[in-house]
Amino acid sequence: PILRRSARSALGAMNLELAASTQAMKKTSQETNRLANHISVLAWNRTSLALCRTAFAAATLKAYTRGWLAALDFVNLSLIVLAALFYVTGTLRCADVEDALDRDTPPLYMLEQLAGDKGM
Repeated sequence: PILRRSARSALGAMNLELAASTQAMKKTSQETNRLANHISVLAWNRTSLALCRTAFAAATLKAYTRGWLAALDFVNLSLIVLAALFYVTGTLRCADVEDALDRDTPPLYMLEQLAGDKGM
């Protein structure tokens, strides 16, 4: 009986250690996901800034060009709209993923994609 009791207490200690290790791994995984989310939003912002840079370059080209004014106006407007869309999309997706990580569920845009895949 003494041997069984010590074996049970050792098993209990191992279970507690395993539970603590599992919790630590889960927390590390969540932090990794959060860091990946922030890297993604930085990529969206970097793309937005690159589009703004291109729009300014097109505006500079327009200043030196006599023709093609309407086409360059359209290009500038398109690039500025795209830059704003990329920035807003990246920010919204970052917030969606942060909320999903807090709730421990998939992000809404992933759920919509999964629902669309099952409907096909």
